[in-house]
Amino acid sequence: MRRLLGYPTWALLAALVALSAAFRTWAALTVPTPWIAPDELIYGMLGRALWQTGHLDLLGHPISFFSFVYPALAGLPLSLGDRQLGYDLLKVQQAIVMSLTAVPVYLWGRELTSRGWALVASALALATPGLAYSGLIMTEVAFYPAFVVAAWAIARAVAVPTTRRQALALGAIALVFFVRLQALVLVPAYLSAVLAEAAFS
Repeated sequence: MRRLLGYPTWALLAALVALSAAFRTWAALTVPTPWIAPDELIYGMLGRALWQTGHLDLLGHPISFFSFVYPALAGLPLSLGDRQLGYDLLKVQQAIVMSLTAVPVYLWGRELTSRGWALVASALALATPGLAYSGLIMTEVAFYPAFVVAAWAIARAVAVPTTRRQALALGAIALVFFVRLQALVLVPAYLSAVLAEAAFS
C-alpha cells in the first residue's frame, strides 16, 4: 500500500478509472443487443432524435417528462450512420462516464480522511454491481456520477453554508434532476439536512 501511495494521486486515480473502464467496456460489449424493453429502445431513439433534430421526440412525436441529460449523452454515438459501431462506442463511453465517479468520491473522501483511505473509497465506488449498467442504454449511467457529485455538494453546503456552496448544491441537484426526474427528492433531503444541522448546532 505504501508503495502505491508513492505515486502521484492523479496517476492512481487515472489508473483506477482506466482499469474500471476497460473491465466495464469488456463486460458491456458482451451484451449483444438492448434487452430491457421498452426503456433502452426509448432512450436510444430519444438520444438519436435529439442529435439529429435538436429536440426530443419519439417516432416523430414530441415527448414530455423525459430527462434531457442522458439522451444528450447517449445520442451522439447512436446517431452515427453505422448503428452497430455507434452501439459499441456508446458502451465504451458509458464505461468511462460511470468509472469517472471515482474522482468526486476521492475529492469528497479527502475532506474527511487521509489520501490512502480516499483512494480506497474511490476503488469501492467502482466495485459496485451497478456499474453493469455500462452495457445498457439506461439513465443509471449518468445518474450514478451525477448523484455522487450532488451528494458531495450537499454535504459541503450543509457543513459550511456559504452562498457559493449552496448555489453549487442547488446546481448539482438540478443536474441530477435533468438526468432522472425522481431526483427531485434531493430538495427535501437537502432542506432536512440543513434543518437537522441547525438543530444540532
